[in-house]
Formats: sequence, structure tokens, C-alpha cells
Amino acid sequence: MNAIEAERLRRRIDAKTDKQAGGHWIWTAHADSSGHPVISIGNKPRQARRVAYELAHGTVPAGMVVTAICGVPACVNPGHLEAVTRSQADTRRKASSLSTTGVRGVTWRKDRNCYLVAIRINGRRHRKSGFHTIEEAARYIQTMRNQ
Repeated sequence: MNAIEAERLRRRIDAKTDKQAGGHWIWTAHADSSGHPVISIGNKPRQARRVAYELAHGTVPAGMVVTAICGVPACVNPGHLEAVTRSQADTRRKASSLSTTGVRGVTWRKDRNCYLVAIRINGRRHRKSGFHTIEEAARYIQTMRNQ
């Protein structure tokens, strides 16, 4: 992409964002079913965060994905974007809004009166129950992910 095309693309991104407090550039145009920003380039849909990252920082290394470190899925501010591995991106994901505990991978076992951890790290499943506090379960998850 030449300098003129890059500048035109920067202007398009700027026109489709709402700059908010905290430095967030909230994407106001099309998003996919997960709420992630999408921009069309040459009639092909592309991830707007990836495009914004590449305009500011260069090509995303092979095997990496672009994620918003601020935790706002619609944010396309290049200063809030980082290229990470899929595993790192999965680790950073927040708990679902349907989560009853607020900690991703932790559920309450009413029948056993304890918390259960069920997580996947590098494609391997890890399950363990018997945690008496949610903090104890969250610490276990952090320990497993840091190994």
C-alpha cells in the first residue's frame, strides 16, 4: 500500500470512529456478529483493528492476532492495540456476561458446595474442583496460565 492509499484509509477510519474519554476510538460503522469492527477494502471485509494496527505499527507478525488491550472490543485506537498470540488473546478475554461468577472458567457446583475450574490452555483442557472461594479458583487459573 502506498502513502496516498494509507492516508485515505486513515481518514476513512477516523470518519468511522467516535473518540471518547480514556482515548478509546469507538468504531461506529459495520461490526461482525461478535461486535468486532469490520472495514471493507477493495470489496473485501477486513478486521478494522488489524488495519488500524498495520497503519500505525506495520505488518502483524505471522501467527499473531490484534487485540484491544483496553478491553473494549469496538476500540480501534492504535495505541490501545497489540499483536499477541491466540493463546494470549484467549487468556485476556473477560468472562461472559452469562457467567454466574464473573471469572472466566469458574462455575459454582451447588451439589458439591465448591467452585469448579474448567479452562483450556494451549489446546489442553484443565479441570479441578474443590475451591472454597472464588479468589482461590482465580489464583489457580492464573498459576496454570503462567506455567
